[in-house]
Amino acid sequence: MSMKTHRLLHRSGRNQFGDPGEPALAPYQPSQESLARDEQMSARHVILNEQFVSTHRARWLGQFTSVAKKDVWQRLHPHGRPSLSTFYAQSRESASFEEFLLWWLLSKKSQALRIMDDTPQAISEQLAPFAECGRYFVRYGKSERTFATI
Repeated sequence: MSMKTHRLLHRSGRNQFGDPGEPALAPYQPSQESLARDEQMSARHVILNEQFVSTHRARWLGQFTSVAKKDVWQRLHPHGRPSLSTFYAQSRESASFEEFLLWWLLSKKSQALRIMDDTPQAISEQLAPFAECGRYFVRYGKSERTFATI
């Protein structure tokens, strides 16, 4: 079979024998139980995030008081990626720079805890409650960005 014939058959959804092949699969419809579980896990993730913020807020924000945004960027991104301009653009998406820092704390929990000099054992203990619900994407504050913990 020539290459031209092969391409034409492929574009029309047929194999080398001209057969149409398998029909398309029906769209996936999750069950009501699955939808309820997803909703429950997302709600649990939001609640755990609020508890995490209330626990670490003062210590986290205390590290960045009276510090320029560029110095915050250097502290949060020691390898220079993302760039400073990207960091500024991301911070403008939040209502305030403080809310952006709290979003960063929640979206990068293990890295934030390392910046706050927690031990690896303490980090794993604090992230243990997020083991199951942390896979579900949530938002924080007025930002449209979603994140997962795990």
